[in-house]
Amino acid sequence: MTTFFEKLKQLLSIERAVSATNYAENTAVATVTANNIHRLAHLLSLTDLDACTCHEAYELLDEYVDLVDNNEEAEALMPIVKHHLDRCPNCRGLYEDLLQALHDK
Repeated sequence: MTTFFEKLKQLLSIERAVSATNYAENTAVATVTANNIHRLAHLLSLTDLDACTCHEAYELLDEYVDLVDNNEEAEALMPIVKHHLDRCPNCRGLYEDLLQALHDK
């Protein structure tokens, strides 16, 4: 049975360097190595398919803060935003600032 890495090596022709110069002049050359493939696979394994970006969380943050402020089940109603806030200190700080601003009124 072919492993994931063996198949990926075959698809990428790991023995030869892959050049980005075919796409644009004056770009760096990237070499595909076994180490890079392992790193890519590791990063992919850490990717959360239910995650949202900072921009997406920001777009929903006002609504999320209103739910929290009104003692509604924000976590249950907007779990993806909650998930993002748990993992992103920048967005969590903004969330806390918005919540504090609401309470300071």
